[in-house]
Amino acid sequence: MENTKYKSGEHAGIRAVIFGGAGAEHDISRLSAGGFIAEARRLGFDVLPIFIDKNGDFYIYNGDASEI
Repeated sequence: MENTKYKSGEHAGIRAVIFGGAGAEHDISRLSAGGFIAEARRLGFDVLPIFIDKNGDFYIYNGDASEI
């Protein structure tokens, strides 16, 4: 496998961030994802936030990262 070094500020394509879920860490996952998504976008990444609700259903999150 070939690795490409990350260079801060470069547009690096789309990244999916999956968060939430049915487990006990649901709320912590949401808090962590919000901070991660905001920082990734600030650095120039396109982020596809995928939310899993407590029933296990998947959704694309279209809101602001600060509201996750």
